[in-house]
Amino acid sequence: MAEDRDLLPGETELLRVHRHPVVIVRRTALPILVIVAILAVGALLPLLRPVATLRWFVELVILIAALVYLDVQYIIWRSESLTVTDQRVLYRRGVFGRFSRSIGLGRVQDVSTAQGPFGRLFGYGTVEVESAARDGAEVFDHVPDPVGFRNVLFGQLHGGHGAAPRPGEPALPDRGRVPRS
Repeated sequence: MAEDRDLLPGETELLRVHRHPVVIVRRTALPILVIVAILAVGALLPLLRPVATLRWFVELVILIAALVYLDVQYIIWRSESLTVTDQRVLYRRGVFGRFSRSIGLGRVQDVSTAQGPFGRLFGYGTVEVESAARDGAEVFDHVPDPVGFRNVLFGQLHGGHGAAPRPGEPALPDRGRVPRS
């Protein structure tokens, strides 16, 4: 893995996750369905020969715009990450402008997780990290395997290098996870 410029000297990355892919689906499902409907209606309408050529050109432009939109959404999704290191929890987002928030492990007081029915079905949830800061808690939504994330964080908080999952709990899946080197 390439060197991470946001890490401090001597800091080791234990886990980095991106928001669950369901985020992309939620952002793109309706626009893509609308575009498909427009293209289908345009393809089915019988038109005179000179207008038919223009119709195919317009549909091609719409299709290219849809692909660009999907690419932009993917880049935005990949730009968001939640990282646990041996010293802190780091949240980063942004493509052109960057935002990052860091919570030192010494300031973490509690870690809570929540999963709704769809989150349990698709393997994502919300992680709330309470810190001794003035703002209180940071809430991270759509985290893949929130229980596994919490276990890695608790393992580091309590002197280990990530905790093994308890019996019956899934290990952290590869979905959305960047392997460490």
